Amino acid sequence: MATPEESGIDRSQFRASGRASKQWPDKENEAWWRVEGPTMLLRWINFRRNAPWDIWITPDGMPAVEIEFDLILGDDEIDIKGYIDRVFVDRDGSLIVLDLKSGSRKVTIPRQLGTYKQGILDKWPGTNVRYGVYWDARTGTTGDMYPLNAYDMGRLEYQYRALSEARRTGLYLPNPSSMCVSCSVNESCYEYSPEALGRIRPPWVSVEDWVTIDE
Repeated sequence: MATPEESGIDRSQFRASGRASKQWPDKENEAWWRVEGPTMLLRWINFRRNAPWDIWITPDGMPAVEIEFDLILGDDEIDIKGYIDRVFVDRDGSLIVLDLKSGSRKVTIPRQLGTYKQGILDKWPGTNVRYGVYWDARTGTTGDMYPLNAYDMGRLEYQYRALSEARRTGLYLPNPSSMCVSCSVNESCYEYSPEALGRIRPPWVSVEDWVTIDE
């Protein structure tokens, strides 16, 4: 965990996620994590002791822990950099990509795992990466095992190119959900904060019209 000095973010700007409860009225703040964090660590230790898989040893001779990758997608040369939490080897010799999750919101889309698969294949061609799975620190268990055969380079190039184009053009469509409360810019969002319409130009109003309205 980065310190305020390392992150450049003052503690006053920290936001606690989760729901308030009688025991934790300030939600999942630092005090909550100091209590729950060690418990999550013990769950991981217990999982590792009982899991039917072994940590994969990469062709470089290193345990597959926090594997760094740098994946270049398509002619646009979209650069995807990341670190893969763990890679395990199954009894049949195939690989299982595992990502550690500690949040309360369950992840049910394996796109991240599919990206990790291609990161491994780019680094070590011919590697047999078959499955991906998320591990939940709040329960100490894994979720669904996702086959990753559908996540080829063509699919990833299409998806990341669309995201890159949205970023380039500033096309950010609001997606209201329970996560909005923890968003750092929710006060400027017309979906979450209706009063924002009187302060910030919405995307459907041109700059010229907004200047006229403002005057």
